[in-house]
Amino acid sequence: PIREAIRILTGLGLVTAVPNRGVFVRQASVRDMLENYELRTLLFGHAAEQACEHINEEQRTKLQDLLKQMDQACEAGDGTAYYEINLEFHALILHLSGNQRLHQTYDELVKEMHLFRRSFFNSPSNMRRSNKEHQAIFEAIIKGETRRAKNLAERHVQSGRGRVLAKLDR
Repeated sequence: PIREAIRILTGLGLVTAVPNRGVFVRQASVRDMLENYELRTLLFGHAAEQACEHINEEQRTKLQDLLKQMDQACEAGDGTAYYEINLEFHALILHLSGNQRLHQTYDELVKEMHLFRRSFFNSPSNMRRSNKEHQAIFEAIIKGETRRAKNLAERHVQSGRGRVLAKLDR
């Protein structure tokens, strides 16, 4: 069970296994985080742009459901639930891009930043702001507004970056 737990934590990017030395909690620098956000901005923007061309009614309904669930988590002040649903929302847009490598790369970047990002979803105002951004991205995608979807998705990731930096400055 311990080995399996270590494999899971390693897969989530929370620990690093060093051969013949052991397992260590991953330490990410602010620079790592900033570089991660730069890459995620590009990838998520491209995914949202591509999603405009691939969305169907079932996926539209699923995205709407996730938006509602995030609203409910905001109202309940449940940062843990919001964070998990937020990950699902992003994952669905990445899936809709039709680009498996893009999705895989984005997931790896998100896993690396769980330690930084997770604590920033406990603020109801941050959750509400984030979900308004999600709503705007969703609307652009369902309208097929590729350029707008891309721009909104890029701004959304950068907005998250700004929230993290603001909290680090405190």
